[in-house]
Amino acid sequence: MPYVPCMTCGKTFYKRPSDMLKTHRHFCSKSCWIEKNKEERADPENNSTCKYCRKDFYLIPSKKKKGWGVFCSKACRDGYLDVQGITLICHECGQEFRRKMSVQKRNKTGRTFCSQTCARISNYKWYKQKTLDTLHYKRKSTSCEVCGWEESGAEILLSIHWLDGNHNNKSEENILVVCPICRDKIRAGLLKRYQNE
Repeated sequence: MPYVPCMTCGKTFYKRPSDMLKTHRHFCSKSCWIEKNKEERADPENNSTCKYCRKDFYLIPSKKKKGWGVFCSKACRDGYLDVQGITLICHECGQEFRRKMSVQKRNKTGRTFCSQTCARISNYKWYKQKTLDTLHYKRKSTSCEVCGWEESGAEILLSIHWLDGNHNNKSEENILVVCPICRDKIRAGLLKRYQNE
């Protein structure tokens, strides 16, 4: 039977094996758990120093092991970024904001946003424009321009093939409306004259 001693009062009590796997900290009651937390908060070893204001604050030991808890508050984090960061301009709203250089180096797209909201709005606009372009070219032709396949509701299945492989080149000569079968044939290299140049 899995009996374990309480970390605060030392009393032995029963604990389910599944609960023992979840944590190495064992308490017989909530009051013992609260008392242990008070002891840990009073212990100077569990304190961390804020990188910005140099004030000591309590940090959970598990977070300290991971290297978390650099700042005591969000205000201190923002203040540190104002000193250490670089100034960028949001691609969506045009507002200036600061970001840490190490975070900016990880940015692979080259587009920067001041918030998650701006990033979502920008992605939505890009997706909407792409969808509108696709619909525009599908409406231009209601049949496959390679084999001539035409059926009621066929425009739903039709897709676009860019002759030069450049999706940003939206000229009429570069775009071909094709059915799924012809699209697969072009990709497989069976229709050489429609291959990407």
